[in-house]
Amino acid sequence: MFVSTAPVHGPDASLPTGHWIVVADSPFLPARGGGEREHLGFVRAASRAGLLSALVIPTDSDAAAVGRQDDLAAIRSLVAPAPVIEIPRTRALFRALQLRTPYVVASRPVPDDLLSRISEVAPDADAVVIFSYKSHRIGRALADGLELPVVLRQHNLEGPYHRSLAAAAPFPRSVAVRVEAERINADERRLEQSGWLSGIADISAADAALRSQRAGVPVRYVPPFALDSLPIDRPWKRPTSDVPTVVFLGALDVGTNHDAVTWFADAVWPKVRSRLPTARWSVVGRRPTDAVRKLITTTPGADLHADVADPAVYLHAAGAAINPAVSGSGVNIKLVEYLATGVPVVSTSRGTDGLLLEPGRDLMVSDDPADFAASVVSLLTDPDTAETTGGNGRRTALSLMDTRAGLTTIAGLLAGPPNTTAAVDEPGLDDCEVVLVSYRSRQHVQTLLDGWPDDLAVAVVDNSANADGIADLTGRYRRLRYVSGGGQGFARAANLGATSSIKPYVIFVNPDSRPTAADLLALVRGLAADPRAVSHAATVTGADGRVEIGVGGWEPSVGRLAVHAVGLHKLLPRAGLFAEPQLGEPLTPGWTTGACMAVRADLFAELGGFDETFFVYAEDMAFGRRARAAGWQCRLREDVVVAHGAGSSGAPSAEMLRLRGASFAGYLRRYHPGPRGVLMRGFFAAGTAGRMVAQRATGRSDAAALSRALLTGTLTGRAFVDGVEVARSRYDEVAH
Repeated sequence: MFVSTAPVHGPDASLPTGHWIVVADSPFLPARGGGEREHLGFVRAASRAGLLSALVIPTDSDAAAVGRQDDLAAIRSLVAPAPVIEIPRTRALFRALQLRTPYVVASRPVPDDLLSRISEVAPDADAVVIFSYKSHRIGRALADGLELPVVLRQHNLEGPYHRSLAAAAPFPRSVAVRVEAERINADERRLEQSGWLSGIADISAADAALRSQRAGVPVRYVPPFALDSLPIDRPWKRPTSDVPTVVFLGALDVGTNHDAVTWFADAVWPKVRSRLPTARWSVVGRRPTDAVRKLITTTPGADLHADVADPAVYLHAAGAAINPAVSGSGVNIKLVEYLATGVPVVSTSRGTDGLLLEPGRDLMVSDDPADFAASVVSLLTDPDTAETTGGNGRRTALSLMDTRAGLTTIAGLLAGPPNTTAAVDEPGLDDCEVVLVSYRSRQHVQTLLDGWPDDLAVAVVDNSANADGIADLTGRYRRLRYVSGGGQGFARAANLGATSSIKPYVIFVNPDSRPTAADLLALVRGLAADPRAVSHAATVTGADGRVEIGVGGWEPSVGRLAVHAVGLHKLLPRAGLFAEPQLGEPLTPGWTTGACMAVRADLFAELGGFDETFFVYAEDMAFGRRARAAGWQCRLREDVVVAHGAGSSGAPSAEMLRLRGASFAGYLRRYHPGPRGVLMRGFFAAGTAGRMVAQRATGRSDAAALSRALLTGTLTGRAFVDGVEVARSRYDEVAH
C-alpha cells in the first residue's frame, strides 16, 4: 500500500499545544502491518498538529539481517524538522534470560547518552508519549531524567495477546512463547501500577474498560490513529466483475491471523461456495508461513497474494471484506482499513472488540459459521445492502477515529485531572479533621490529643459504648467531638466519622499509632498537591522499627499469592502481596493502610468509603480497588514514617490476627469468587502454615501462636470479638 511520506507540520489552533517526545518501538516505514500503520498515523497526526518535538526509535544495526526493510530516510522526511534519535536495538540471547524483564522490553535498552542527546535537540520538550508497551523502559528513563509527564499507548492487553500467540505457535516454540507471555503479563500488571505514568491510552474500548478496573493510573480509550496512514480519499465502489470476490488482509506470519483464516477456510468458506460456486477468496498479506501457504493452496477458490506493494488494490477489487478473528485482543487495524475504505465487512464479535460499532448497520457480525457465510453471500449478491453497509461503516469510522480528538485525550492524560485545589491556599490543620476509631482505647486517644495542637479538630468514633468513659474527654478538649460507632467494626465507624465531618480533608488515625501534627500536615499537603490521588498514607512501623506487613500492597492474584507463600517476596518485593517501601522510594501500590491515611472527604464519600462488609482489615484493600476502578490512586508516603503498636488498641493480638486471616478470606470470597479465589486462599494458608512450622522449629513459640491464629482465620473464615462472630456471618450475608 502506498503511503505518502511528504512532511506534515504546522499546528492547528483547535488542537492542544505542547512539545512531545514520542518513543516508537521500531521503524514503521514501510508501513505494511497494523502496528506500523498505527505508529505512522499517530506520528503524522502529532507532526501535523505541531506537537512532535523529537522521535526516538530503537533500530537494528543491520535491519536486513533480521528480515526488516526499514526506511529511516522516509521517517526523517516525514517528521522534519523534528529530529529522529536512533538508539540501538540489542537482540542478544542474554536479553531473553533476565528474570523479570521480558525479551521484547529488554532488547530495547536505554543508552547512557539518551538524556543528553534529547536535551540537546529537544530542549523545549514538555511530555513523553510511549507509543508501545515494548518501549516503556526507554520512556520511563526520559520521564524520570527530564521530570516530564508520560502517557503509554497500549495496543493490546499484552499478556492475553501473547498467550494467544503461544497457543497458535507450533511445539516447542509454543512453550518458549508461553513463558515469555507470562513474563509480559506480569510486567504489564506492574506497569499498570506505576507511579511515574500519567496515564494509559488504550486503542481498544474493551481493553480500556477492563484495564481501568485493575490499573493504578488513569486509563482512557483513544481510537486508532491508523486512519491517518490510509488512502481514504478513494472510497470503495462495488466492482463490476462477474466473479464474486471476498478479501482478507493481514500479516500472515501472526498466529491470530492464522487462526482466523483457518476458521474461515474450514467452517465458513465451504458454505459460501455451496451457494456461490464461482466465488473467490483473496488472502493478502506479508510473510505467509508454510502453514498458511498450504491452507490456501488446498482451499478451493482461494488465492494467496503475498508481500504485495499495495494491498488496497485487492480491497477495492472485492465485493466484501472479512474479519474472522477468533483469538487475540486489542483492535484489528485491518478492520479500521476496511471500514475507512467503505468496503462492506463481515466480522466475528471478537474482531469488533474495542471499536464502538453497531452490528447490522456499520458491518455484519456473526460468530456462527452458517450465519457468517449467509452475511458474506448477502453482501456479494445484494448491491443495495453492500453499498449501504459499506457507506455506514465508512462514516462511523471517520467519526470515531478522529485523530484530533485522540490527540486531545492524550494531552488531557498528560495534564492530569483538573487540580481542584489550585484556587485555594495550601491547606493547614484547620482544613482537616482526624477520625479516631476507638475500642476501649481511651488512654491511647488521650496520649494523642495531648501531643496535638488544641485547634486540631478530632472525631472519636467509639465502638465500645463508652465502656472506658471516653466520651468524658469532650469536656477537656475543645475541638473533640464524640460519635457513637455502634460496635459494628472499624469500616462502619470510620465511614461514620468521615461522612459526618465538615472538613475537606479527613485523616484516619489508629489510636495506637503516633503521628505528629507535622506528619498529619505532610500527608494533607501532599494529597492537596497530588491531583491524581484520593489518599496519602503514612508508612507505619512496629515497635521494632520495621515496616509493618499490611502498610499497603497490591490486588491479590494467584501469582502474587504464590510468591508470598514461598517467600520469594524477599527477593522480589514488588511481586508479592504486601508492599515493603524503602526510604527515598516513592510507591503507588494498589491499596494502603488506614492506620494513618489522609483522604479527600468528598471523594471518599463519592467512592462509597470503606467496604462495611469487613469488621476490620481488608476494608483498606477494598477501598483501593474502588479507587482504582474510578481512575484514582492511593499513595504510600515513604517519607512520612509513623510508629504503630499493632494490635494494642483493641482486642488481643492473636484474636486480631485471626480476624485478619478471616477478613482476607472474606475479601477473596467477595471479590475473587470461584476456583481462582480458592487457589489464592490455599496459597496464603500454605505460606502461613510453613512459617508457623519454621517458627516452632526455631523455638519462637509466641510468633508461631500468632501464625496459627492467622491460619485459623484464613481456613475457617471465622473470627470473634468479645465472643461475637464478626467475620463469616457478614460474608455469608453478602454472598446470599
